[in-house]
Amino acid sequence: MPGVLAVLIGALVLVLTLLVLVLATPVKLHLAFRSRPHQRLAVRARLLGGLTPALGIYDSEAEKPDRKARARKTKQKKGGMSVSRVRRMVAAGPDLLAGLRRPVHVETMALDAEFGLGDPAETGQLFGMLTPLIYAMPQSPAISLAVRPNFNERCLRGAADADIRFIPFGFVPPVLRFAWRAFGPQR
Repeated sequence: MPGVLAVLIGALVLVLTLLVLVLATPVKLHLAFRSRPHQRLAVRARLLGGLTPALGIYDSEAEKPDRKARARKTKQKKGGMSVSRVRRMVAAGPDLLAGLRRPVHVETMALDAEFGLGDPAETGQLFGMLTPLIYAMPQSPAISLAVRPNFNERCLRGAADADIRFIPFGFVPPVLRFAWRAFGPQR
């Protein structure tokens, strides 16, 4: 019996060590979106700083569950949170979003898009508003943006690829701050 207990404790220590290793090393995400020949979004992750094979996290081409099965899963109990709790959550939200953005690093990003609003004047106005964002960004070989207006038709097509790196433990402090501010003792 003591041998079995030692094996179980050893296995538990090994699993916890692997979990800490995965959470303390960078995760690399690859996001890919294509609008042609049909819309497709794929997200793949590589753990341990990219040493593992790519793991498919989401693929829009995968089989989707039928609507009835989804409806059964989404049924919830009635009741909700108090108004003061919702206000505290909303007040803590911007700090949470800023904190969640800090550990995320964009390694590469490529966007090739064409858009049209149907009305040439509105398309030109939107493109005029986007132009400072597109062309004022610092030039980098890691970031490639190509956005073209289409004055003839209403459309949104293109492709986007991004490689993002983050360390999962980097999300812990902002989430804990949010939880304390939203659900902790009231001031």
